[in-house]
Amino acid sequence: MAVKDGPERSLAERKRLGAWYTPDGLAMRIVRRAASLVDGPIRNILDPSSGAGAFLVAAAAIVPGARLCGVDADPLARAACQERAVGAQVVVGDSLLAEDEGGIAWTREFPEAAAAGGFDLVVGNPPWEVLEAAAHQGRHSRRAYADALRRSGAQVFATGAKINLYRVAIVRAFEHLRPGGVLAFVVPGGLLRDASSEDLRAFLLDAGEWSEVWELETGAALFPTAHRELSCCVVFVRKGRPTAQLCVRAAGSGTPVLLDRAVLDRLGAPDRSIPALASEAELDLMARLWRLPKLADCVGGIRKGDVNLTTDRELFCDHPTALALRTGKEIGPYRVPGGPRRWVDPERFGKRAHPERVRVAWRDIADRALRKRMCAAMLPPHSVLADTLNFLVLSGDEAEVAYFVALLNSHVFEWAVRRRSAHNHLGKRIVGPCPVVPYQARDTRCRQIAALATQAEQSAAAAIRADAAVAHHYGLSQADLTLILEGFPKQPYALKEAILGAFDG
Repeated sequence: MAVKDGPERSLAERKRLGAWYTPDGLAMRIVRRAASLVDGPIRNILDPSSGAGAFLVAAAAIVPGARLCGVDADPLARAACQERAVGAQVVVGDSLLAEDEGGIAWTREFPEAAAAGGFDLVVGNPPWEVLEAAAHQGRHSRRAYADALRRSGAQVFATGAKINLYRVAIVRAFEHLRPGGVLAFVVPGGLLRDASSEDLRAFLLDAGEWSEVWELETGAALFPTAHRELSCCVVFVRKGRPTAQLCVRAAGSGTPVLLDRAVLDRLGAPDRSIPALASEAELDLMARLWRLPKLADCVGGIRKGDVNLTTDRELFCDHPTALALRTGKEIGPYRVPGGPRRWVDPERFGKRAHPERVRVAWRDIADRALRKRMCAAMLPPHSVLADTLNFLVLSGDEAEVAYFVALLNSHVFEWAVRRRSAHNHLGKRIVGPCPVVPYQARDTRCRQIAALATQAEQSAAAAIRADAAVAHHYGLSQADLTLILEGFPKQPYALKEAILGAFDG
């Protein structure tokens, strides 16, 4: 059964299993690079989720004579792998569970690697399944498999009730490496910047030498059956001393950016996120911007909306009341394009706090493919905000409100946000640590930016001038602003030229 992209399965089945088979060309690139990072000879190579065998086939070509070992829970995948990777030893089993919980017996199955102190190279594309959402391989109920993982000591870096299996797979694979051996895995892009992956990032930085990370194009470009916005990356970690430098390759960029540990720790604070950087120029700009105060430290708070669209739906009505319901879909840059579509029943809403002030709000979820993601607007008094919106807690100074609307809508601020964002959410954890120039009531430029913001709702020219004025306020040069605007390839060329023209004017 010759299989190029793994066993024939439906899209729903692949999502359930977290099974995205790696293209042969990508597997070849990963194995070649990983092999070059190993200290000493390479005799034993493992793919603990071998699938259709792309990594073992690549390993046979790049490291001829090495012992090829694979594990997969799916007999169909094992058959495909054995046919393609001739001579490989592939066993059917679970590489995540302990032996006494039904996992494979590593010493018995792979005695040569065990005698050598572990594998020289562990490569692959582990399951991306979140255990909360589905049964594992149809062999256990979710609860039973989660319990087996816990008894195995493998509920590693779980988030609440969720167990991301790729996280367990990384730590399990690391256990099977010998000192000086290298781990190279294709994993979700959330590893780099999601809050829930903070502890795993700390593990990779401190327990081993995390030498490289490649951010890849969106999932659909690599895995034909994956969601178009699935983010993914490749991590290379050598077992041994802690990380001193990390080489980052951004998606779509062939230019590596080398981050010293001290710089990485400062730019990744407070959660050890790995910034998205495509060039040394971007690194220099980010380092300068990150010396400024953070948004979360310059406002009274960053909060999610007043009501939940699902659990509070009994509060909503279709006829006008004194309280307008506002959702993320209704927000555009500087404005709310239309009137409310729904309202909130004041009696049912009761004594919940609903500010009399104008509030600065933006969408909580914005597709990473959008040409501009941060869309902030001033919402009028008596607006009830849905949980699809975030908002700033401000003093109530009208100029301060307008100033922050301009700042959040600026390309400079969104550029900073994109260095920290790996998914579609734009909540407090993403935007809070981003740099801002604090509002000062007596500062002429703050007042100027606020005045432009109040005009921007009706005037595209004012919005352009506000964008340029914010860049000036950040202390940027024309070269800095040009670099930032180049980071928005989907924005119209004429708009970017207009912003640069206003900056120089």
